[in-house]
Amino acid sequence: MSAVQEQERRCLPQPEFPYPLGHVKAGTVRWSCPLGCGRHHDEYPGLDPVGPIVLPGTCTEADGGWPLSEVLITCTDAELSRAITASATARADARNARVLAALDGHAQEHAGGSS
Repeated sequence: MSAVQEQERRCLPQPEFPYPLGHVKAGTVRWSCPLGCGRHHDEYPGLDPVGPIVLPGTCTEADGGWPLSEVLITCTDAELSRAITASATARADARNARVLAALDGHAQEHAGGSS
């Protein structure tokens, strides 16, 4: 199995949400060291850049300076759904890669004897 396939099949451990609603850090998602040493990796999903949602060519062909609302009505619901899902999947994949890299780096510290 290649390293890419290994990365794709791995799942993240269950995250924690350490701060209650109303707290300044509410929305923080935390992945703690599975060995219980107290180290953790925090992500702030609300701060992730969304970036442009790439619409399929069938939607953008009509774009001759039209307002976005006019361009969107040229897309089917299924095309819009696929475009939004692809954007969300790309953001989730990037987050998963960051978290796995942080957890793997920390696991190597444990293996090396430092924490």
